[in-house]
Amino acid sequence: MSVWGGANASIAVQEATSGGEPDGISDGDRLQVTCVFTAAWDAQTLDHTVTGTCGVGGEAQLLVTCGDATSFERTISWSANGATVSVTGRDGGSLQGTWSRTGSSATFTHAITFPSGHDPVSVHQEGSAVDAAGTRSYSAVSTWLDGHEESLQVDALREADGRRTLTGVAITPAGTTTFGLEWDPQAGVLSGNSAGPDDESGSFTWTRLEDGAALLVFTWTDPSEDLMVNGTATIGPDGSGCGELEISHAGTTGTVPFCFEGNGRGHVGSTDPIPF
Repeated sequence: MSVWGGANASIAVQEATSGGEPDGISDGDRLQVTCVFTAAWDAQTLDHTVTGTCGVGGEAQLLVTCGDATSFERTISWSANGATVSVTGRDGGSLQGTWSRTGSSATFTHAITFPSGHDPVSVHQEGSAVDAAGTRSYSAVSTWLDGHEESLQVDALREADGRRTLTGVAITPAGTTTFGLEWDPQAGVLSGNSAGPDDESGSFTWTRLEDGAALLVFTWTDPSEDLMVNGTATIGPDGSGCGELEISHAGTTGTVPFCFEGNGRGHVGSTDPIPF
């Protein structure tokens, strides 16, 4: 054991070894650091212990106690196939997390419980990936003080020909929203769509052209407002382009041409009265 002292703290370091590997990494190694701080400091003591077994895993534990009788604790454990983490804060909030991998598959979880009175109360996230199948998934659920939950689920797929798709569902007190994206690298087309809880919906298609330009076509419909917007735009390789919006509202339709430069500057003009 080694001990150091000063005006503000004393530090003790203790190392224990149960093995004897030639490279200096031993099975069952243990390192402990203990600090005691001056009474004027917020933190009063710190204890950090790390243990490990070569090729198997280990654990690191940290405990900090404070003058107001609160403490911070963290434990991290790891192995050849994954790890876990647990954290408890001074305010009573906590975090729990895991990560694991087997072959071409991996998963994780991440859960936060917030201090008393916080809104939301907690958030739980998890995800998985299977490289061999080209799949990814992610989900999150938050719980609120009034007891309701909000959630998000996202799934992605990479196919053998390079196409990629992503779909998602978000649920809130306002209702359910769905969305999707698809990328076809051979055709050079990116498309997407969404639908909201009040039957509002939208879609777009972005097509890469041979000269390096792109064509964007999109639409948005909101029945609750009796509104529909259709648009097209051609975008050059330098980021500049022109397009047109067709806006229909309450039975009246107007068009709005627009152009923009690669630096973000642009202008709009109307060939018909805007219908609102």
